[in-house]
Amino acid sequence: MMKKLLALVLTLLMLLCSLPALADTTSDTLDALGKDVYKTTYEALQDGEVVQKGSKGAAAKGVQETLVAFGQGISVDGNVGSKTIKALNAVQEAFGLPATDSLDADGYAQLLPRLLVATDPDKAEEVLAGQMDEAEFIYMQACASVAQGKYYTAKKLFTESGYGDWQARAEACAQPWPKTGVLYKNSSVKGSSTELAVKYNSDDGSAMIVKVYTTDGVLARTMFIAGTGKAKCSLPAGTYIVKDGTGDTWYGEEEAFGEEGYYKVMTFDDGSEELKLKKNYITTITINVKDEKSKGDSVGSNWENWGNF
Repeated sequence: MMKKLLALVLTLLMLLCSLPALADTTSDTLDALGKDVYKTTYEALQDGEVVQKGSKGAAAKGVQETLVAFGQGISVDGNVGSKTIKALNAVQEAFGLPATDSLDADGYAQLLPRLLVATDPDKAEEVLAGQMDEAEFIYMQACASVAQGKYYTAKKLFTESGYGDWQARAEACAQPWPKTGVLYKNSSVKGSSTELAVKYNSDDGSAMIVKVYTTDGVLARTMFIAGTGKAKCSLPAGTYIVKDGTGDTWYGEEEAFGEEGYYKVMTFDDGSEELKLKKNYITTITINVKDEKSKGDSVGSNWENWGNF
């Protein structure tokens, strides 16, 4: 037990030593961020308010807005629950800060310059000038990318920085594969009168993400297939554009397989990129068929740039 405790302390010390030390630039940072919500939230916390689970009101809502600005997907309702605390911890851990179950003025002040790095790197360079060298600043940008769920970008930035524990942080950007099935369902694209199934026949070392868009560019559904398998989703009948990406290293929903992946727009019998899904009809698309007798609608593809995927 003592050995485990000592190892934990040493790990924490190493992590903290790898972080750029920031002097108090709260006033300049708040000016650079330029939103009243950050100032009023900080003032409320300075007056002694502490935001924690069960907190309600303007300061609680301000902390939630701050976390959303970092890229966390939580509700901004001024009512702090476990999801808000989990989002706070995710941001803290992304920057190597100790995870806490509450936030006071000092804790909020630690987040502010890091928020500026995440939202406006150019202004952040001005405000933090003289406090860190280029390598430290790039490392901080990598941490911001982790908070935003942009793990491939973070990996590149950690590597570029060459700062502190960059190797371990870069390696940690590779994420576990999700389970086969629906990853994302856009609630604004309502209906379930038709079904789209995608079967991916490959080796277990390769995975696929499938994105289904409406013809006006709205992302309706996202599915993931871990190795050989099949995913399906329900949709309202209509016309869609279907894209797929394949790769072996997963960097999360935001950036899929990064630039290391291979991305396509599916095409169908007439070479069109539009797929018409009929009411009460199940459409099955089979990709990388191993079995020549496998049944499925024929599909081709056009290359797609990762940035447009």
